[in-house]
Amino acid sequence: MERLDSVLVFSVLFLGLLILLMVFFRIHEKRKKKEIKEKFKTFRSEHDLEKNNLRAIPRILIPDSIDVFLNLSEEPFSRLKASVIDISLTGILAESRFPLKKLPLNVVFKQVLVVTPINQFRVAELKLVRKEHRIKNNFLAFFIERINEDHFEELKVFLKYLHEFLTHDSKKN
Repeated sequence: MERLDSVLVFSVLFLGLLILLMVFFRIHEKRKKKEIKEKFKTFRSEHDLEKNNLRAIPRILIPDSIDVFLNLSEEPFSRLKASVIDISLTGILAESRFPLKKLPLNVVFKQVLVVTPINQFRVAELKLVRKEHRIKNNFLAFFIERINEDHFEELKVFLKYLHEFLTHDSKKN
């Protein structure tokens, strides 16, 4: 009986330590992500990139530490959200956390909200051109069919600052 009690105490202590380490790791990752987000915002406020040539900005892979989300607003797909993996002036690749079976190929979504750390913009018409099912991930490739001029300017601002931030950051390392 005494041996069983000591094994049980050890198991509980080990499990508690494991949970404590997991919580610490999660807090550390959130803090790190927040620091990168703030660094990106600070970079935008310190650099004037309005005169940059947009042709020099290709499709940009978004690092995991920068959250960019795609929010569908049309029924029956409203409230669906996907993480943007890469973005360009003409298209978006996103990873969804919802099943893709319900999304028909070539469907055009209207008024899709894209939320970035520094701004947000709406795409008037976003066409689903490719779906990929993988074991852990579901990928959606979209083509920007139509976007209002004001929102296109916001997209360009985000792309310019993200491109410059990533190249500036890699030059420092």
